[in-house]
Amino acid sequence: YARLGGEIIASQLRDVGIDLEIIPVEWAQWLDQVFTKKDYDLTIVSHTEPNDIDIYSRKDYYFNYDNPAFD
Repeated sequence: YARLGGEIIASQLRDVGIDLEIIPVEWAQWLDQVFTKKDYDLTIVSHTEPNDIDIYSRKDYYFNYDNPAFD
């Protein structure tokens, strides 16, 4: 589930000296750890979002975007 994309990103980051550990998780674990608890460093998920660009800039969404100038 999005494994190939993670491997590509890990390879590209390795080229510039950043090592990643890919940890595949089941959907329920991703929802709990990433979406609910926001406990992650980097995540890739293959799902669709509602057709609302506003979700990407909400502080309470799992992206954790917080920019007072943007708000």
